[in-house]
Amino acid sequence: METPETPVQTFRIAPNHGYSEAINAIAVSPDGKYFASASHDHLVKVRDADTRALVQDFAGHTDWARFVCFSPSGSMLLSAGHEGAVNLWDLVNPAPPKLLDAQLLDMPKLAISEDRAYLVGAPWRERVRIYSLADGTLFREFEYGEREIRACAISHARGVYLLEDQHGELSAFRMTTGDHIWTIKISTLGNTNLALSPEGGLLAATNRDNRDHRIKILDVNTGEVVHVIEDQARSFYSTLFLPGTNSIMSDESANIICVWNYLTGELQLSIKEKVGVFAFNPTQARFIAEVSAKKMIGLDIKDGSRLFEIPGHNAVPRTLAFTSTGSQFITGDDGGEIQCWDLGVGSRCWIQASNHGTVYCAAVAPSEPMVATAGSDGTMRLWDLNTGVFLHAGATHKNSITCIAFSPDGQQILTGDSEGWVKLYDRRKGRVMKSKKCHTFIVELVRFRDQGNSFFTASGEYIFAWKAASMARTHVIGKFSNLISSAVMLPSMETFAVLVGCDLILWNHQKQAQEWSFQDARLHPISLATSPDGRFIAVGFQENIVRVWDASGLVVMTFPHKSSVTALAFHPDGTRLPAGDTTGEVCLWRIRS
Repeated sequence: METPETPVQTFRIAPNHGYSEAINAIAVSPDGKYFASASHDHLVKVRDADTRALVQDFAGHTDWARFVCFSPSGSMLLSAGHEGAVNLWDLVNPAPPKLLDAQLLDMPKLAISEDRAYLVGAPWRERVRIYSLADGTLFREFEYGEREIRACAISHARGVYLLEDQHGELSAFRMTTGDHIWTIKISTLGNTNLALSPEGGLLAATNRDNRDHRIKILDVNTGEVVHVIEDQARSFYSTLFLPGTNSIMSDESANIICVWNYLTGELQLSIKEKVGVFAFNPTQARFIAEVSAKKMIGLDIKDGSRLFEIPGHNAVPRTLAFTSTGSQFITGDDGGEIQCWDLGVGSRCWIQASNHGTVYCAAVAPSEPMVATAGSDGTMRLWDLNTGVFLHAGATHKNSITCIAFSPDGQQILTGDSEGWVKLYDRRKGRVMKSKKCHTFIVELVRFRDQGNSFFTASGEYIFAWKAASMARTHVIGKFSNLISSAVMLPSMETFAVLVGCDLILWNHQKQAQEWSFQDARLHPISLATSPDGRFIAVGFQENIVRVWDASGLVVMTFPHKSSVTALAFHPDGTRLPAGDTTGEVCLWRIRS
């Protein structure tokens, strides 16, 4: 089948001025030639430190990218996402990332050694893992007992890893054996930011409690507090040792960053900037910071003057949903905006700030002009389809809502979240009728069946069937060998298209067997959709393409994109396929029979 070279239409989802997303982490390469940023838009970007030109971007996370670090050689890049995945990227030979771990959900529980050689993290409450970043292998794994890990650090030079628990006790252990060395009381709430000195011998501890106005600097070998920096006017949030100096930089309340001599406690520099995260480039005597306007700036370490500004990451479409007639479709993006588009004239009907943070999911009511959306703020919201006017909020979750579905009559709404909870909201009664922790992982799919009397969920390695009235599980639809990253149900309700790792699997739950599967080690799937008649299955890949299969498993079309494809949805007639990518565009492709 001939593949069209250009889309039928293109819709610019992100504003042309370049809407920015919050940057959560910044890292500088060992040679100072590059710096990387991780953002709410799920992306990791690498830039040239001299020209600030974009060198590479990576789209392997399904939630906020929260952590980034270069390997000791600078040839690899490690990133961690809010969904719990820790990926190792090859910067020399780009390929799908190596997954180091899939369950490191809390970023204070993740730290890199001073020489970038090791990563320490706590994937579960009572367990610690140490990885070698030279090859991405597991170095050691230790049990931590009944305590909850709140923060961690690791010093390769001293052969020590450090853990703080929920009671504010900081303990040191041997990297090789896990033997306990020392314990001190460092805080009252167990909410400490830990930063190692470049040689790994000192540890700076700042408590994020606004009542503590000190930086405590400890000897890693003994746990003794050897220096204290105090500022009664402000609280300290985070710190960073400056290599080759006796200075430490701090991010403080009142929107100020300071540089202190930690030996004398003398304030050396004070800069009025509201900074989120920062990293220091010793080869250029400057540091790079994310500021409140969601952009990166370069600051001279000598006088604090601004050297450059870089716009943040573009807002990226994360969900697409068609109206029942197919004349309009809804988009939701990382910038928190929901937009309605007219397919006939190719223009936007309305745009609204949703207050979701990232909009992860959207659904259109089956028989009335209403849209349901949800995202990282954990609140489901309903909107008038014709005007975009906010109607009211629905189910609320403590965590990000990742999927949503209307019942066939439109009166009930299912929502699933990032911690495995599923809630059933009744529009007529205006409240949640049932709530249950159905899974231990992110819920990737909720879908009604049997006129709303039962429903399916997909999460972790399983697809389950449930009774709607009682939320009792009735049976297992499918069990897979790896974690499910996306799933959709075909119209027959007998078959599911499932992304499991890098595999696309068509699963028949009546036969409890796959009908066919596809895997290509060169491709990393991100998004998934099926046509309403079940004839076609489409997958969006990190490698800038959309591939379409027919129901028998034959590849029938491939569409090129400018960047990674993050959202897909078939038109109700099955002949058109809009696909959104990380440039902030949605391209409309025609499916030819």
